[in-house]
Amino acid sequence: MEEGKTHDLLCRNTAALNFIEKNLDKPLTVDNIAAVAGFSKYHFHRIFRNETGWSGLWMRIDDAFSRTLVLDNMQNRPIQGTTGWNHYACVLDVPKDAAVISIGILLSGQGKIWFDNAVFQEVDSSVPTTELDLTKELPDAPSNLSFEEL
Repeated sequence: MEEGKTHDLLCRNTAALNFIEKNLDKPLTVDNIAAVAGFSKYHFHRIFRNETGWSGLWMRIDDAFSRTLVLDNMQNRPIQGTTGWNHYACVLDVPKDAAVISIGILLSGQGKIWFDNAVFQEVDSSVPTTELDLTKELPDAPSNLSFEEL
C-alpha cells in the first residue's frame, strides 16, 4: 500500500478510536463511528479490523512429512488493545506421530508485541487443550452481513 494511503487509514482509524474513547458513556453504532472515520459502515468494518488487528501465541505440531497434526494460534481468544505483561498459554496434546513442535507469536495489524520467558511444560489431562478446531471456528453460513455487530 502506498505511504500516503497508509497514513490516511491510520489517521481515520485514530479518529474513530478517539471518538469511541470519548463516547463510551453513550450508545455507539457502526454508522456513527464510520461517519467519523469518513467511510461507509461496510468499508469501515473491514479497514478498522485490518488496522487494529490482534495478536497471540501460536503452537503447531507437525508429523515427519510436515503435515499439521494440531494447531493453536489464539484466534479464538485474541489479545487485543494495550495490555500489561500477562501469562498466555497454548496447550496441545502431542500425538504419537509428532516430529516437530513449532512456537511463536503473531501480530495481525498495527501495534507492538513483547514476548518473554517462554516455557515448555508438561501438564496432566486435567488442563484443557486450546487446540483450534476449525470445524467449530468456521461458521456453516455467512453471518453479520449487515455489519452491525463488531
